[in-house]
Amino acid sequence: MELRLKVNGELRQSGSCADMIWSPQELLCEMAADVPLKEGDLIFTGTPEGVSKINTGDIVDASILNKIDLNFTII
Repeated sequence: MELRLKVNGELRQSGSCADMIWSPQELLCEMAADVPLKEGDLIFTGTPEGVSKINTGDIVDASILNKIDLNFTII
């Protein structure tokens, strides 16, 4: 899966799940052993360098290429 993050239209990150230390499946299995997970839950695992500071009013676009697009404004 290809992951991308833009802040105010500027590409801040572009990478692949293949670059992660643990696969998404491994993360879910480990978490599910201790935390009840439900459909729609978001899991934040941290991020590689490059995102930088995000400020109030910034528009964030996060995507898994050809699968999911998430857009929100920092309030």
